Amino acid sequence: MSLKDNYNLLVDFSIFNNTINIQKWVNKSTKFTVYNVKTQGPISSCYTFVPTETLSNDGLPHTLEHLVFLGSEQYPYKGVLDQISSKCFADGTNAWTDTDHTCYTLSTVGSDGLLNAVPLYMDHIFYPTLTEQGFVTEVHHINGQGKDGGVVYCEMQEVEVRKGTIVCKALSDNIFTKKCSVQSETGGVLADIRELKNETIRKYHKSYYRPDNAAVMIFGDIEIENVFKALEPIEKKFQNTFANVEPMVRPFSEPLEFITENKTVEIQFPSEDLSTGEFLLAWKGASALDTKHTDAISILFDYLTYGSSSPIGSEMIDIDEPFAVDASYHNFEYSVGISTLFFSNSNLKRINEIHDKFFDIIKNIVESKSFDLSRMRDILLNTRHRSLAQLEKSAKDLLANNIIKSHIYNDGSKSLDQMIDYEHFYDDLLKKDQDYWLDLLETQILNNPCLTVKGLPSQEEASRLVDQENQRVEKQISSLGEAKIKELGEYLEQCKTFNDRPADPAIIANIQTPSADSISFFSIDTVINDKPVNGTKQEETLSKYLVDSNATKIPFSIQFDHISSPFIVLNYAFPTFGLDDSLRPYLSLFCELLFKCSTLDSNNNLLSHDQVDALLLKNNIEPNFSISNSKGYNSGSFNQFCFLDLSILAENYESTVELIKNLFKNLVFDIDRIKMVVSQFLDGISDIKNDGQKVQHKSLRLYHFINKQKSNLTYQMYIREEKFLNSLMNILGNDDDDDDDEEEGEDHCCNHNHNHNHDQKEKEKKELTDQELEIIEKLEKVKEYFNRAENMIVQVAGDIYKLKSPKDIWIKQYSHIQSNGVASIPSFESETTLFNNPSDINNNNMEMVVMPSGSSFMTRSTKINFSFDNCISREYAAAILSNSYLDQMEGPFWKGIRGAGYSYGYSLSINLDYGLLDLNWTRASNPVKCIQACTEIANEIINSPTVDQNLFECAKGSLVHDYANRYRNISRAISQSFYDSIRGWHGKGNYKQLIKFILDTKKEEMQSAMNNHLKPFFNNEKSCYFSFAGDKISANDLKTAYPNLVIVDPDTHFLE
Repeated sequence: MSLKDNYNLLVDFSIFNNTINIQKWVNKSTKFTVYNVKTQGPISSCYTFVPTETLSNDGLPHTLEHLVFLGSEQYPYKGVLDQISSKCFADGTNAWTDTDHTCYTLSTVGSDGLLNAVPLYMDHIFYPTLTEQGFVTEVHHINGQGKDGGVVYCEMQEVEVRKGTIVCKALSDNIFTKKCSVQSETGGVLADIRELKNETIRKYHKSYYRPDNAAVMIFGDIEIENVFKALEPIEKKFQNTFANVEPMVRPFSEPLEFITENKTVEIQFPSEDLSTGEFLLAWKGASALDTKHTDAISILFDYLTYGSSSPIGSEMIDIDEPFAVDASYHNFEYSVGISTLFFSNSNLKRINEIHDKFFDIIKNIVESKSFDLSRMRDILLNTRHRSLAQLEKSAKDLLANNIIKSHIYNDGSKSLDQMIDYEHFYDDLLKKDQDYWLDLLETQILNNPCLTVKGLPSQEEASRLVDQENQRVEKQISSLGEAKIKELGEYLEQCKTFNDRPADPAIIANIQTPSADSISFFSIDTVINDKPVNGTKQEETLSKYLVDSNATKIPFSIQFDHISSPFIVLNYAFPTFGLDDSLRPYLSLFCELLFKCSTLDSNNNLLSHDQVDALLLKNNIEPNFSISNSKGYNSGSFNQFCFLDLSILAENYESTVELIKNLFKNLVFDIDRIKMVVSQFLDGISDIKNDGQKVQHKSLRLYHFINKQKSNLTYQMYIREEKFLNSLMNILGNDDDDDDDEEEGEDHCCNHNHNHNHDQKEKEKKELTDQELEIIEKLEKVKEYFNRAENMIVQVAGDIYKLKSPKDIWIKQYSHIQSNGVASIPSFESETTLFNNPSDINNNNMEMVVMPSGSSFMTRSTKINFSFDNCISREYAAAILSNSYLDQMEGPFWKGIRGAGYSYGYSLSINLDYGLLDLNWTRASNPVKCIQACTEIANEIINSPTVDQNLFECAKGSLVHDYANRYRNISRAISQSFYDSIRGWHGKGNYKQLIKFILDTKKEEMQSAMNNHLKPFFNNEKSCYFSFAGDKISANDLKTAYPNLVIVDPDTHFLE
């Protein structure tokens, strides 16, 4: 009898040109549901999810999620699951808790490892031990100092004081008229977590973690028979355990009751910066089963907010005095959704006007019937393009959400294929007329009761929360008394000892490590400047196709990457090493202005910024132009480069290349547009000031290691950028109230056909001051730099053979660029050349910033002699393996730091861009213990003559996943090929070669790396720099333990 015979196949369909197949199977006896999603690529994934409902705020679903990983009936040891998964080429396991479900994830390189790990994972999820000792360390405890700790508690300390958390709580508390489960804080509120008992969690698990409620999704190129074989052990257990249980009441079956009239609430969030607030509008949305209506609402809000030519963008965001930095839509998907519009970083001067202004815009569209069907068509085509591109990038992320929501809320009236109909859905909406959309505006926005949440920043609230916590802890210590605190501390240590008891080594040893030969990467053929890179027949054919179409040389370095894809990817890289240092402060501003200004087309006709925005939309372009390969204030790689990346359809290839050329070559800098962007930047900085992780990681951590004049990173540090932007704003000036009122009047009578000219050609142009002209002159110099052949590197990737004469458009559009005829990629200059030594930091290598956040973020850094020039080597493989040995999931640091409740996260890594060895702690609840424990653990490992074989193999497996994951989809494979070119790696090796070095590394090589790199790192504080950002209590504890630590004022420190 085949294992298939135990299941009923309920759904079987394919999407995305039949490249993704989705099947839904249900076990005949246990009712356990299996979704098998066949996708391409090197990564296979298992997502097991359980609908979880609660009316309490003690974090039952979330705390249970954490405890699942501490052992199971069959494998009652903490850490076994993650060690086995790492050995199977996974980066450990993971999970998330949402309002209506908990999901457990596992991703491996290849399918063999996934199928090996699934039975153990299932045993942990459905048959966890849920010990009292695990509860103490993982959820909540009081330590030997009388302070609260625990992994969950530590995590929620930081989450609870976020302004986003506070605003969303106000939303859920006020939009319903009857208490319901979706109002609950499933992560847990600190006060309630402190009162939670382990027995409550056990009962909760018994109620919800059962096969007729749960389901598993498998993603990858895996046959269903192999999936059923991996699930066979758990299915047999299900049959024994749940044979005679009563059918459960379907979670979330209680109807939601929404407000029936408009309502406004005002809340405060802690913030040291008082320049911006948060503003939220919310309405009752569509039924979860009515996916077409839900998606239509989402697209309607895209029409209203997407781009500077949108009704909201043109009248509320991209104006001289913006109401907010951004307006974005989000649908909270429950049995009936909540449609929300967030005005993030709202201008406090205009926050009270947002509600009326928004509704005036909507009323005007409806009453004047000025809905632009042509623009909506572009929105629909653009949204379809983005959805299909997301399917290619990460089918599991897009499909998982839809499958989970269908599983939770589908009462059988809709089939899964109806709820996941990406392609035909847009065709239906393209046929809708103006009346359909106007009616949707009326029913969803104008005639639907609206909740308004106004969030205001408050320094007093920040102080109140800190004082309140100090008083609570002091009272707790006093109430418990010295003897009880000592007893609790001793019990905590006993619990740690119990949790960390060693597992039978045979359990892990018996799991076979997959072969590296089983890893399947996407195939890419690369030709750079008409020359094959690797000399394969496929590259020779591609090179011939390019040269035969046009033998003329393109004046800058360009690579064509052929890979099977329905999209064409255009990547531009601009090295800024040669940029005049006086222009570096203007880089971020230039990047933002590129798509927000007017330009001249190829016939020298002026295109307003609205017309530019419309062209971007029509060509399905969602531009991302930024310093480094990461957007905003996240630390990316290549900080001395600017990157522009685009994903387009082949039919838009030539028009897109022409548009991008015109923007770089003919961009027209308008002083009002400059002022608008500067204002938006300034409003966005308040978020950074309240984000301890960004203050510590992006600013304080690196500040003393960079050359202040030559590093772009200097001018991305928020205090320096704020000072620079304020200096520009002082020059640009502020409009007076009369002008604002007059402009408001014009806005009210706007007919919303979006042909109005925001470049203000019809307005009387004021004469620019010398200082304003100087700003434009600086930006013109930046623009000129970006138009030099030696400063451009371009990648064209996708199905190159779909492009007829792919070189022609580049030769035609860039004929104005002069070249010596030899296009070459400039040698990659590592960021390490910019950095100073820690000993140069005024004899002080420990600094911290006190933040209003409830958690702490820390980094210990030192220089290390690795860069992109020498990292594809056995030496580097041994070095990163020594790091992975210490910081792997359920490894030494995991048990001694996270398991002890000292910090939610940590990492030990080498940053090749900066030439630094970093030890990071995130959301640390006990910073002093973090430092002490890491030092003790590291020294014990380094000085040990033996290496644990299981930890050694698991560290390798985790690294294999890390580097293979960089090629996990077509988009990532394309990016890596481009980065390889910039680094000069083509033909010399890449991360695929590094994987082989990792797997070949011997124990002795790893031990040698530990002695060379980690021993001095953990035993010579003077060679390291320590940075900290966190709450006042933790700062005081650190100052006591480390008197040399200096508290710095960020408002002045980053200006030195």
